Amino acid sequence: MAGKDAIKLDEDAHLASLQANRSRNSLPCSSKRIAHVELFRPKKVLPQSSSSTSKKRYNIKSYHLLFLTLYLHQLYWIISTMGTPYTQFLLKAEREGFTVMEGSAKLRAELSHALGDITDENRYDSTKKLGWFDWMNMDIEEHAAVKKRMKEQSVLDSLPKSQRVPKRHAPTFVSMLCTGILVTVHLLVVLLQVWSVKFNVWMNFVSVDSGGDNGSEDNGGVLDILEEWMELDEEENPLLKSIPVKGVTGTAGGASANSINSKENIDQSTAKTLMERIEYNNSIISIPNHLPTHVVITPSKAGESKVLLPVLYVPTLGVTFEYHRRRYYLSQDQDEEGGGEWIKIRCNTTMPLNFFQQWAGISSNHQLEAAGVRFGENKFDARQPTFKD
Repeated sequence: MAGKDAIKLDEDAHLASLQANRSRNSLPCSSKRIAHVELFRPKKVLPQSSSSTSKKRYNIKSYHLLFLTLYLHQLYWIISTMGTPYTQFLLKAEREGFTVMEGSAKLRAELSHALGDITDENRYDSTKKLGWFDWMNMDIEEHAAVKKRMKEQSVLDSLPKSQRVPKRHAPTFVSMLCTGILVTVHLLVVLLQVWSVKFNVWMNFVSVDSGGDNGSEDNGGVLDILEEWMELDEEENPLLKSIPVKGVTGTAGGASANSINSKENIDQSTAKTLMERIEYNNSIISIPNHLPTHVVITPSKAGESKVLLPVLYVPTLGVTFEYHRRRYYLSQDQDEEGGGEWIKIRCNTTMPLNFFQQWAGISSNHQLEAAGVRFGENKFDARQPTFKD
């Protein structure tokens, strides 16, 4: 019992420290597994279209533009220094008086190097390899000379490094070294965003103030969700539009598209189909700049890392996210202090028995769609872990 009490005290102390150190824009959660949740929106470099139904544009991240500028500078540096080592080598050879091994001078030196020991009876035969135990029959100096001759395959191998001719169009070593360092730093910046949620959020996202006034872009404006997004009407809400059929385009395919849609309309009101349409439309719709697109979840359990998850806008619920196969929505009651609270969607199990005696059940498709959007499918599904899990 003493051990359990100590563990309980440690968990309470950890949770209290999380609540004390949480940021100003983070909100509490009704789940015991989550300490607090913070909303984020991406940093914009290029403005997006104001149309709510247009395709999303690719957001160019700011650090890519910075590295692109540095790459252009490095490219200019490399091009401007091409041939500099060769020119400096020629000046050095003229100053010190040694022969530049290129052209006819190189051919003569290679011929002289190949035929230099042709009259030597003990000349090294390149067709024979030195065995593991051949050194036992040699002196130390003889063995060193044979090993050196094995490495000298051409006249260039016998020259000191200071007399080897660089390539004519080779850039300077410093420019190539700086380019390699720049590529390594760029790669580390990209990988750190995968390894660390905190670094990823710091690089690509801006915290959203969930307790601001409606419609104000200066403080986030989380409460200013478009009214048509909250409606459960397919004609008004773009989040409930049907998924287009692939391969059917133009007026010629209108009849076939109508026949396919008429067959699919029978199952359009099921919870699975509704959520598929909502997820698809969330992926193609243009989110206003002041609305969040991601959440950072801080688990209550010690040792668990923060998690970055995408936000899903669901009719009648608003801002939601899914964590451990459970959906949470942001309760934005104006009576609540601090901007609201994240609520885990739970079925009501506190109804008295006389309620079921008087209740007539779901009587309309609207109630069925609302229940399907809120609670999902009436199905128990244990997801199989993938290889990455």
